[in-house]
Amino acid sequence: MTVARHRRQVESAFTLVELMTAVAILSVLMIFIGLLLTAASKATKLSRQRIDADSQARLIFDSMADDFTRMMRRPDVDFHFVKQAGNDSFFMFCENPGYFDSSLTPAVESTLSLVGYRINTINNPPADFPNTLEKLAKGLTWDVQATAYPGVFLTLDQTGSFAPDAASTIVGRWPGPPAIDQPTYTDTNFHLLGDSTFRLEFCFLLTDGTYSLVPAINYPPAGTPAPPSGIAVSSNLAATGAPTPGNGYSTTAPNYGVGSRWYDTTNFRGYICTYAPQVAGSNAAVWQPLGMADVQAVVVAVAILDQSSQKIINSNTTIMTNMAAALKDPTAANLTSTPPQLMATMWLNTVSSSTFASSVGVPAVVGAQVRIYQRFFYLNNLYNNL
Repeated sequence: MTVARHRRQVESAFTLVELMTAVAILSVLMIFIGLLLTAASKATKLSRQRIDADSQARLIFDSMADDFTRMMRRPDVDFHFVKQAGNDSFFMFCENPGYFDSSLTPAVESTLSLVGYRINTINNPPADFPNTLEKLAKGLTWDVQATAYPGVFLTLDQTGSFAPDAASTIVGRWPGPPAIDQPTYTDTNFHLLGDSTFRLEFCFLLTDGTYSLVPAINYPPAGTPAPPSGIAVSSNLAATGAPTPGNGYSTTAPNYGVGSRWYDTTNFRGYICTYAPQVAGSNAAVWQPLGMADVQAVVVAVAILDQSSQKIINSNTTIMTNMAAALKDPTAANLTSTPPQLMATMWLNTVSSSTFASSVGVPAVVGAQVRIYQRFFYLNNLYNNL
């Protein structure tokens, strides 16, 4: 009976082949589960990186939307939208509270502020970090006679040209050195807004439905029939200085008349002709600041590389500069093509290229994480009848 029980125990045990098969199956299952976990972890990481970039873009655009909504769009108040090679910057007066000088009492604090956005391309420790988006929110007072941080209104010089008095402009009011629109300008009221944002660019949607690098319509539009005199009225959107009383009626081109636009590309300021007697050589033309009269919306685009991806390249400033340079500035031809090629379209084509990562010196996994965002900020324009 003991022998029979032993035989049954032996017959019910696992054989070596069965154990090896079970181990093999278990190993395959473990590998499969490991691959699933790795894929899930990678997907979660990529999703987190996208969410981080989306959240930062939303924060930036919400801040800009609030400032554009409250922007002072009076033609006698300066704004400074700097178009340049590489990252753009812009400054404007807003009816939003800013950071006030600690020496001021709460009684003089107001809702007026100077707001600006720029990509900081230099390292000014300890507060600043290169290749990041910064916002300026400088609290001002409404009393222009105040000795500390007053708001300013444009005052035309009219002594040979219609350039406003320097002290009444943003750059003239905060002249530096360096001037407020220079990368090396420092101010304690600049604060980090986007630590992953390394590219900033803008253009304008004008009230005639066209896109432009300058906030002024090319008046009259192309194709407008010539007047009976045969001398067409034109605009100058590529001037290097302000207009003068002599920029008026002429028997030869260019001939300026009421409604002509003039844009000073040196000081980033537009003008509109409000008076031009039809007498050659009268030197009596009158030009006024254009303000945002021709702008329907400001189009802003940003490029973001999340912090996790920046760690892979150790936030190398040279690489970040190369990435920013690879995202080209729009040209007039881009904006007037059919359809218009705005920043987001151009940049997405660039980062989607198979050679993008290698051309800027980053691993492919980093190049694939560059995110492009663009938003239209529509203005409630009060000066379309100028």
